[in-house]
Amino acid sequence: MKFFYLLICISFLIPSNSQFKYIKSITSILNPKDVIVSSENLIVSTEGGLYSYNRAYDDIDVIIDNLKYKSINSINVDSLGRIWIGSSNPGVIQILNDDFNLDYIIDYQMFDQIDEITFSHDYVFCTVKNNNRYGVVQYSNNDFPNYLNIYDQFLDDDMIIKDLNVYNDSIYIATNKGLLSASVDNDFLMFSSSWNKYYENQNIQNIFVGDGLYFFVDNQLYKDFSLYLCCFDNNINIIQSMLNENNIYSLTDNSFYEGTNIVYEISENFNFVDFEILNNKFYLAIENNGLLVLDQNFNILDKIIPNTLFKNDYSSIYLMDNDLIGISKDGGFLLENSLSLSNSRVKNFYSFNSSRDFILNGKYPNYMSLDINKYYGKYLMYLSGGGKPLSIIGENNTGYFLNTNLYPELTHPHYSKILDSLIANNMSVENIYLGSLLEIDFENLEISESWGSEIFSGLGGITSNSTDGFMVVNDLFKDQEGLYILNPYAENNYVNNDTVNVPIACKNNNNDWTYFSDENLNNLIPTEMTKGPFNNFWLAYQSYNNYSYGGIRVIENNDSGNWYNGLIEELVGVNVWSLDFGKDQSGNDILWVISDLGVMGYQVLINQTILNTLDFELNSISPYYYYSEIPFNIESKVRVDYQQNAWITTPGYGLKIIKNNGELWPDNSGINSMNSNLLSDVVNDVIFDENGYVFIATDKGISVIETVFSDNVSVKNISVSPNPFFTDQDSEIIISNYPSGSKIQIITLEGRLIKEFPKYSYNSIFNWDGKDNQGNKIQTGIYLVVASHPTRSSGTTKIAIIN
Repeated sequence: MKFFYLLICISFLIPSNSQFKYIKSITSILNPKDVIVSSENLIVSTEGGLYSYNRAYDDIDVIIDNLKYKSINSINVDSLGRIWIGSSNPGVIQILNDDFNLDYIIDYQMFDQIDEITFSHDYVFCTVKNNNRYGVVQYSNNDFPNYLNIYDQFLDDDMIIKDLNVYNDSIYIATNKGLLSASVDNDFLMFSSSWNKYYENQNIQNIFVGDGLYFFVDNQLYKDFSLYLCCFDNNINIIQSMLNENNIYSLTDNSFYEGTNIVYEISENFNFVDFEILNNKFYLAIENNGLLVLDQNFNILDKIIPNTLFKNDYSSIYLMDNDLIGISKDGGFLLENSLSLSNSRVKNFYSFNSSRDFILNGKYPNYMSLDINKYYGKYLMYLSGGGKPLSIIGENNTGYFLNTNLYPELTHPHYSKILDSLIANNMSVENIYLGSLLEIDFENLEISESWGSEIFSGLGGITSNSTDGFMVVNDLFKDQEGLYILNPYAENNYVNNDTVNVPIACKNNNNDWTYFSDENLNNLIPTEMTKGPFNNFWLAYQSYNNYSYGGIRVIENNDSGNWYNGLIEELVGVNVWSLDFGKDQSGNDILWVISDLGVMGYQVLINQTILNTLDFELNSISPYYYYSEIPFNIESKVRVDYQQNAWITTPGYGLKIIKNNGELWPDNSGINSMNSNLLSDVVNDVIFDENGYVFIATDKGISVIETVFSDNVSVKNISVSPNPFFTDQDSEIIISNYPSGSKIQIITLEGRLIKEFPKYSYNSIFNWDGKDNQGNKIQTGIYLVVASHPTRSSGTTKIAIIN
């Protein structure tokens, strides 16, 4: 059996003046949206791309390599064997040929989503939704398909399109207020007078074509406008129906019908989304659970769940050696061999209350295969809080992640449904981890320990009237001394009956807990922390009435515990969301800050006074804030890479990068979904490895790029791509993986120098057009690519050039 289970895009260049290249996308193909049959294969659309399943070979191939838009909603195959793909957010059309290569993208007009696709001889009709209004879009169906028009004026404002199909040169539209039809060749489809109306104010749920035109009117099936089959249960939702060997098969949310008889049911905890029939087998697509395979007697044959992430949207990611880990409110993952294009394995875990109210309900597959190619996911016995966890870290197969917005006791009324569910499942409260910080054993994928209200503080009637101890944790930081957790709203700590603010809790390497206390109750909402010069903690603050003054504060990491306030005057009273330290080209300490004012770097100078206190001098590196137009928030992050550049995540504006000299990189736009293969402009987190690879977590999955900003790599790692280089096909050669200050030479096998490049001040990548020092094309042959560095010896590789 062969699985290609991650959505992996083959590397290609973004524009040649960019010093990064796209490596792959890591998305979830767990949740099917639509299923069709094409050439004895099942094609399944998901929120992270497509995959093709061939049961004869038990083989899954992912179809994502050349898709521009990867969140797929609907698919259908035309008479030429082309696969039409309708996406969501944005809703556009992509067309694959029968070899699954991308032929066309029709994104001149974008919609919120494309729901259904059907064909006439000359046209393609799609149902769309845009700004909460339904419509029908028409495309040409020829050798050069293109957008023609959208029709939504003929629909009442409260009409919902359920389905559409073409039969005998007429288009039929099922709505919640009747059946509509018109000629496919009508040039005036925008006018309601062009449409025939049947069964007005009745719910038409599904339309399909067999030996006639079939459609559901409420709970009755009609054929060619005559009652054909009666009656289905009232108030059922018909998702899909089809005629196969003189039998009508229909799918509802939880039931599969032959005629009007239920032949297979699933729990109400699951939802069917579509089905197909191929070679006398039924393939039922289940929300978040892959495909269920039934034989002709409706017995279960198999369950098709490829190895994949269980969702796309993760709020925090972290590199643990060669593995990538991530966390969300519903659970997290371990991705082994994270840079591999074909040999990565995902292990998923979920909170036991991933449905928010009920436990272990099967929302995601509880399926733990030892086969690297099959799905792995399990429920862990921890209760997830109501907020997005903003931090996860790990090393040596041990991870820690935050679990925020928790009440201190499971007996709190907020958890009443969960408590009822525990009792119904004969489970004890003692079996549940209720902690704001959780330790996970990634080797066995088990929660090994948790810490809750015995360590962390919560609401105590200061910032609000609530005194229920509701706990918030915002940041997690680890160094050689221990683990540090940022705890805002720490209002119910008391010393001699006086409230004491304890914004930082520390678990040292001996597993003992200590605290950084603060008698100032006007700074109760820290948002993030980092360590700076002199090993002190720098804290960012939210501004909220008189309870948190915003700005930045510093606490000395020693016995004195001195706090320093108002270090940047312009930020007092301003929300500061994130901060991190780097250095400029001269080695000066630079504090990077995200606030409501934008992004700024500050050169930091610290002197110690004769009183053993610290004197701070902070000077901004620019007279103007970077990206002051972006509405940053608590989820925005600034992170400094190995070359001391600042990377800024944004809520819908892509990824912004400011180099250590203050320049914007690669240009003013940064990296976004329009100028690169970034999956989405909603960026949650970013993490770097020492070789210049960057992992970017978005709400639609994780994008991986290779940049010029690596750590000090060895010259011996030099690589070239493509190899061989075809001058009539390839535009340029990428030479990468060498340290800054290297000299690159192209030499014949006889030792003759034909091209020499200057010493490069940047790392990892540059592009060569295949021409010699005189600007002439190099002849066909094998050549040496030599990188030499004044302190790191040299490295050599070969490249074939073919004219």
